[in-house]
Amino acid sequence: MFVTEPLVNHRADGTRIALPVGGPDADPFTPPAKLTPIDSLQPRTRAEVAGTVEAVTETHWAGSPVAELILTDGTGTLLLVFTGRRELAGAHAGRRLAAAGMVGLRHGRPTLMNPSYWLLPD
Repeated sequence: MFVTEPLVNHRADGTRIALPVGGPDADPFTPPAKLTPIDSLQPRTRAEVAGTVEAVTETHWAGSPVAELILTDGTGTLLLVFTGRRELAGAHAGRRLAAAGMVGLRHGRPTLMNPSYWLLPD
């Protein structure tokens, strides 16, 4: 899927808003080029990071499956949370991965909830 125009969301009042897609030439299959070190992440900002998967666990939140990955880039660790999933195919400890999404905090740890992600060559 190549996105050539912004995604559009319709509000309840009938107005339309464009959702950002990384610019008109964005390729959803290409990992982000401008990366933020994990120790520089700020809550409630969008970030693009890359690192090595340190651990993968399956847990449950309110009875629903959740895959949690711990990503490290040498400056810190980041929790990646994928709700409704038990695993991510190809994601395992030692795998290089890039992710993009909104930074939040979970138990004081920087977290990306349901981020976009790219498996990187080892």
